Amino acid sequence: MLWLGVVCAVCVSSSPPVYAGEKQQPPCNTGSTMCNDSSSDAPAIPLRSDSFSSFLFFMEKWGRKSPAGSLPSQDRYQAFLVLVHACVLCQFSAIQSCGAGLLQQGALCLHVLHTDILQIKTWQKSLERHRFLNSEARDTSDAHYGINQFSDLSVEEFTNTYLKSHPPRNKDYYVPKKKAFGEKSLPLQFDWRDKNLVTGVKNQLDCGACWAFSIVGAIESANAISGNPLEDLSVQQVIDCSYLDRGCNGGSTDSALKWLNQTHTKLVRSSEYPFKARTGTCHYFPPTEHGVSINGYEAYDFSNYEEEMMKLLISVGPLAVIVDAVSWQDYLGGIIQHHCSSGHSNHAVLVVGFDKRGDTPYWIVKNSWGTSWGVDGYVHVKMGENVCGIADFVTFPVM
Repeated sequence: MLWLGVVCAVCVSSSPPVYAGEKQQPPCNTGSTMCNDSSSDAPAIPLRSDSFSSFLFFMEKWGRKSPAGSLPSQDRYQAFLVLVHACVLCQFSAIQSCGAGLLQQGALCLHVLHTDILQIKTWQKSLERHRFLNSEARDTSDAHYGINQFSDLSVEEFTNTYLKSHPPRNKDYYVPKKKAFGEKSLPLQFDWRDKNLVTGVKNQLDCGACWAFSIVGAIESANAISGNPLEDLSVQQVIDCSYLDRGCNGGSTDSALKWLNQTHTKLVRSSEYPFKARTGTCHYFPPTEHGVSINGYEAYDFSNYEEEMMKLLISVGPLAVIVDAVSWQDYLGGIIQHHCSSGHSNHAVLVVGFDKRGDTPYWIVKNSWGTSWGVDGYVHVKMGENVCGIADFVTFPVM
């Protein structure tokens, strides 16, 4: 790449951005062309002018041209992390200043900067949002937020792409009485993954079918708990065939289970009906085809009875829930305790366990945004206060 001879020496005067898988870095010295931080695991990279031209070229090449959450988008995310190291500790607001120097090099830079100025502003808003979300943190176990694969999306783009689940329109969930599930003593920690009864984390990409991933995950585990082999079942079959839902445009865990129960549909293996990240034509299979069907389902409102929810989790297996996940866009790890609420459910996930050994007890929740998000694809949500509405809409299949 052509050297442009412009060096950005504007370094961060406040906290630098936090990004997935990296330690928060201290600011480098003003005027330095190399950010050497002996406490960082990241290699020191020169702050060269071509780093910024590369950044602008990167924005022009990928920009909004690839679907959010698609494989190219994941590649773009990885490339971005490299570029963050390259421009390491230059404020994003300073990128425009760096770009101004590059403008002298020709019309191409002008074109790039003009077309992607809104994208740069999206990055800036992401950093502002991270600072706000992190302001509630009190200790190292609290949730922390920063740059991940969704940071190039505005809140509106993220919501419209990923948060496409909704609670049932006619809420006929059973509200249990206290001690509804007996007097059994509860362990301090329980996780169905420890028994090898949970399949791996999936990635819904830009298909708004979290509801299908949640329900299929619950059925996979319930089938294995019943004594059958643990196997990946077809999410695409549910997306294409559940006529009570809208495929990649959204749906409900309740209606998906209702469809499976009414039609006695057998879910085939994922390898036979692979995920396509789009709504397609329903493929039918003969009754003799191998598959997994349910014999019914149950739905609960545990908003005031999370201890009963714990008992049910241990008794029947992982539970499909619908939560408020707007703030999850920026989640990197820790226990979520703030910035989400009951009454705004929009995303379906799978509760696979809990941990009460520390000062802050939490639910262990499997998501469908790939393993690069959160804690290897999982999120921890505080127990006992119905954080994010995690106990409002709870369903599970009866095998």
